[in-house]
Amino acid sequence: MVDINLGAGPSFKLAEALKDGGISFVFVTGYDEEVIPPEFEQVARLQKPIQLRQIISEVAKLAGSSE
Repeated sequence: MVDINLGAGPSFKLAEALKDGGISFVFVTGYDEEVIPPEFEQVARLQKPIQLRQIISEVAKLAGSSE
């Protein structure tokens, strides 16, 4: 789970490092879809505020994709 606002506005450095390392992740953000760069269009995005069941569902999908 990666929040793109880790300081002063959106940042994608952590997402880039995860992608480069082949590590699956989900964006958790209050920003609109348009803020996320095209290279991350396949990454799931949960819009804040989120519910626990949404987090569980996305984590389960990621766990299933790594088998």
